[in-house]
Amino acid sequence: RYVLVITDRLSGYVIAKASPTNTAQDTARILMEEIILVHGPPDVIITDQGTHFNNELITAVSNLVGCKHVFSTPYHPQTNGQTERWNATFVAQIAKFCNDEHDN
Repeated sequence: RYVLVITDRLSGYVIAKASPTNTAQDTARILMEEIILVHGPPDVIITDQGTHFNNELITAVSNLVGCKHVFSTPYHPQTNGQTERWNATFVAQIAKFCNDEHDN
């Protein structure tokens, strides 16, 4: 139902992980299991200001692994332009596989 997109700004490497919800718990779990435990903690995490990023749990995870959490400017997606551009391409590709009722 949801996709968490994580982009390495240096290499442009993208990880997109499906998630049943966009809660802080699922976001923190994916961040820990798929990024930090596999690739190591990033120096900086840049996110939008969604409630699944802007909460005590994500702040605690960031502090625990020693990375800085920066929020993009509200209503200014260009702050995180590399990820936003990838999202546009991803949505266009996914749309090709959906039927007209969007139930597949």
